[in-house]
Amino acid sequence: MNNREPEESKRYTLEASFKFLKKRQDYYWILVAWAIVLAFAIYQTSVTILIPPLLVTFFMLISDSRGPSIISEIVIQDGVLTIQKSDAVLWSTPQSEIKSIEIEEKGLFQLGARKALVIRTIKNDSYYQSLDGVSAKGYEITEMIDEIFPH
Repeated sequence: MNNREPEESKRYTLEASFKFLKKRQDYYWILVAWAIVLAFAIYQTSVTILIPPLLVTFFMLISDSRGPSIISEIVIQDGVLTIQKSDAVLWSTPQSEIKSIEIEEKGLFQLGARKALVIRTIKNDSYYQSLDGVSAKGYEITEMIDEIFPH
């Protein structure tokens, strides 16, 4: 029988925020754009010009009212790193087999995610998580990496 107690589990939650409007300045730009659209509508004496900008503004404000959604959770327990979403295990590896954890950044015009977390193992296995719009709840991404894989 194994009498040792299980290790405390460490959990990192990755959340995505889909907010378009991040600062007060973004709302000012919307007001300026609306002033231009209204001036153009008055100049053209057409109310139908206002419908597309109204719909776009409405959808932007609705999406900004949504809270962050959980992308995945990185769980470390008993020396095993597991990436989960809800109850599903997306990827798992022993922590001792992790070769590197890096943040990969691409240029502006390259395809795919501009910023990603790449976890590589000694078995030539890897896990790729896009970090575009993603944050670690309660941590900076670099702090999380340092705790999972101390250099």
